Amino acid sequence: MRIGYLIGVLFFLTGSIMLFLHKLASVMIHYLMNFVNEETIKLNGAFDLVGILFMIVGVLIGAYSFSAARKIAQSPLT
Repeated sequence: MRIGYLIGVLFFLTGSIMLFLHKLASVMIHYLMNFVNEETIKLNGAFDLVGILFMIVGVLIGAYSFSAARKIAQSPLT
C-alpha cells in the first residue's frame, strides 16, 4: 500500500508544480507586456484545470490507499 501513497503524492506534487509554473509564466508575461504596449496577453486558463485535475487525482489515490490499508489492518487473520 505504500506505493499508492507514493503515486498519490507524485500526482499531487506534479499538479502543484504545473499550476505554480503556469501562474508564474502568466504573471511574467503580463508584467513584461506592460512595458511593450497597453494590451496584455492572457494565457489559456485550461492549463490551470490540468494542474488541478492532477492534484485531485493524487488526493483520490492517496485516500483510496489509506482506506485499503485500513481495511487490511482491520480484517481478522484467518
